[in-house]
Amino acid sequence: MAAESVGTDLGIASADYSTDEAERLSDYTILELVLNDIVQGRHEEVRGFLVDESRPGFTSPAWVIWEAELLVSDVVSVDPALLERMLGRLDRVDPTTRMDLHFERLHDVFTPAVAELERDAARARILIRLGRLEEARTVQRRIADGPTYRGFASLREDVARALEAELLLASGDEAGALEALRGIEFQVSSTANALPITHGTHARALRAELEMRLGDPTPARHLWEAIAGGPSPDDKLYLSVANERLGRLAEAAGDREAAIYWTERFIRFRRGADPEFRGETERAEARLEALRATEDR
Repeated sequence: MAAESVGTDLGIASADYSTDEAERLSDYTILELVLNDIVQGRHEEVRGFLVDESRPGFTSPAWVIWEAELLVSDVVSVDPALLERMLGRLDRVDPTTRMDLHFERLHDVFTPAVAELERDAARARILIRLGRLEEARTVQRRIADGPTYRGFASLREDVARALEAELLLASGDEAGALEALRGIEFQVSSTANALPITHGTHARALRAELEMRLGDPTPARHLWEAIAGGPSPDDKLYLSVANERLGRLAEAAGDREAAIYWTERFIRFRRGADPEFRGETERAEARLEALRATEDR
């Protein structure tokens, strides 16, 4: 799909970017539209939106941070060129300017120092996905040796452990990554949970995946359930994934009713998904059919 029509489908017509109508769209509204497309598997539209440098908010520090989160979520596959471009955009994020926020409800302890931590963590995660592990490790060590932030309890330690887990995973050490993720405490005030860095959904989702493969399905289920019902925008980023995983976990546990519930939800989300997701949706439909057939016996 052409980038010009992508903006229209998202409700942000490219032709109207400079008009008052486009300016009236809040950052949060745009974020919600993008997240809706991610949930529904319309990732081609999202990729077209992300490459468009003429759209509203492209240089906004808040948007740069949120787009970095989208790029490193591993939910939407993107070209490495987008990751390289994001490094430059992150370098231009001024932590003081970042405080001028439009849609994030933040606790008053969100300071320029915390904004700098947020930016540096995003940069490290981009570097990991580009295979530049030593550079990312340097950032991770600096964060690990940094100060504790007033009002954010375990935030610095959580961010350092999450980055350590991603570095271990990138090096092929899944068990080490899971151990690091299990040490994250997430002791952050609920009023500060408007940001990906404070809410930690990516780390929770990564731990849930590794628990499913290597560990205990019980914490995996609890983690996915929290994401599926979570209030934060970054929970929505993983909403479809959470529903699919919960369906499989329930089926493996012999909970047919829950398996049907979660699998039906996943299929409904993906009805208009891109062709790249057709196989995944068809497998879910086959599982649902088998579950219903067993239920009818």
